[in-house]
Amino acid sequence: RHVTGLLLPQNLLRNQIPSTIVHLPNLTQLDLSNNLLTGQVPTFLSELTSLRSLLLTGQEFDKGHIPIEIQSLVRLRTLVLSGCQFSGTIPG
Repeated sequence: RHVTGLLLPQNLLRNQIPSTIVHLPNLTQLDLSNNLLTGQVPTFLSELTSLRSLLLTGQEFDKGHIPIEIQSLVRLRTLVLSGCQFSGTIPG
């Protein structure tokens, strides 16, 4: 529960981001860049209220919009979604 950083870039992680990640309430940095994640960017990420850095570069998420719930991450300073082929505006 005291984990503040979860850095797993380039680990061939597949499928969707597990919802159990919300059990890390002190998480300030999440880097899942360059894996094989699919589906949507999960709205439950907005429950990680301590998050300052979110890096999801190069995923295979379904094309679409960045979830509006991301704007509730008021401490977020770094958001990197390059290579994810999103469209529309950035929430906030």
